[in-house]
Amino acid sequence: MISKIAKQLVAALYSKSVIKDDEVELYTYGLFILLSHLMYFLISLAIGIAFQIIIESILFFVVFFMIRNYAGGIHASSEVLCFISTTFSIVICELLIRLLSVYYSIITIIILLCFALIIIVLLSPVDSANKPLTKIEKQINRKKTYCILISIVLAIITFHFLNKHNLICASVIGLLLASVLLLLGRIQGFLVKNRHKKDSIFYHPHN
Repeated sequence: MISKIAKQLVAALYSKSVIKDDEVELYTYGLFILLSHLMYFLISLAIGIAFQIIIESILFFVVFFMIRNYAGGIHASSEVLCFISTTFSIVICELLIRLLSVYYSIITIIILLCFALIIIVLLSPVDSANKPLTKIEKQINRKKTYCILISIVLAIITFHFLNKHNLICASVIGLLLASVLLLLGRIQGFLVKNRHKKDSIFYHPHN
């Protein structure tokens, strides 16, 4: 649905000569990303209102998508599946934020934070078949991921001294979701790579 809207908007701009022919694909992709982020932000906000954690839902969304944009991770095979899985993930994560805020445990927070940090530091970035990254792009994305990660950790430390447990939970869960998708993306890439190797072994072209 989002891709169709993006294509229609770009087609309208192209028909009015606002953009050039060689810019259509770039604008379509950029608009798709923008609309997708806006849609998921509104979904996250709506769930936050339902769970009465509005500020936490906004912080969770910002943390998650900041890391996700540069660290990458698993991608769904279709737009519908992406919508369903992302929405489901947001619901589960915001439910966890609500529960952890009520039953706050510093030990649990430290364990989840350490897990997320280790996965993100060791595995990022993970590209996809639809959007492969060059070696230079991977280096740039890795550096950006680390910079964002340091900023988030410093924010979490600040929240700790301010006794803002709810904001700590939102930040940690945002990192946790990003790390889980990153890990799944690495596993997905490994399985695809092995499948291609097996196909090449058993493939015998005709002379």
